[in-house]
Amino acid sequence: MPEKTLHPCDAYRIMLRDYPDVLNIEQMCEILGISTKTGYALLKNGKVQHLRIGRFYRIPKAHLLTYLIAFAPDILVTQNDVIEVVFFLHPTT
Repeated sequence: MPEKTLHPCDAYRIMLRDYPDVLNIEQMCEILGISTKTGYALLKNGKVQHLRIGRFYRIPKAHLLTYLIAFAPDILVTQNDVIEVVFFLHPTT
């Protein structure tokens, strides 16, 4: 039986379903698997669009999805790939 392919945007939405619509810097870094220092650099260099509220950064999930999709706009993702990544990000105990 052939695997169903998902558009990258749909795949990322599934992978990030447990996160709020607006992320803080720690959540963004957790998703990307990077340090907070690297996360702040992404924001300050304009790589990821964000909001600055006082001294806090807020990253709408849609902007993070845009950043992620920019790396692989033509990739075909299968449902099994998404399930594996979701399990990696949110393992069951």
